[in-house]
Amino acid sequence: SSRLASENILQQTSLVYLDDIINVILHRAKKILRLFEVSVTVTNSEEAVVYGDFTLIQQVFYNIIENATKYVPIGGKISIFVTNIMDKVFVRIYDNGPGIIESKRKLIFESDKLVLIFS
Repeated sequence: SSRLASENILQQTSLVYLDDIINVILHRAKKILRLFEVSVTVTNSEEAVVYGDFTLIQQVFYNIIENATKYVPIGGKISIFVTNIMDKVFVRIYDNGPGIIESKRKLIFESDKLVLIFS
């Protein structure tokens, strides 16, 4: 978010299919993900589509997945859940890493930080 604000990045917004995003992420990260158990679960039959910038959305998801690989033990689990409910799409990314230590959690919610809530 800081880079977006400081560099005035021009966003190319359009309809984005989240299955395309996930496929790009899994392909892009296949070398690091081979050490983990990765699962993708999509519920509801409708395609999960959002309006936004494909490149920026996939970069955010990639950063989250890459971050998970830094803290999940080798062989650990990384799960991606996509749910399409009426006009909303929920993406949840879980892992079995240690999580954020209590003393650092408050930093996530400072006003100058971007918090992404996928559910």
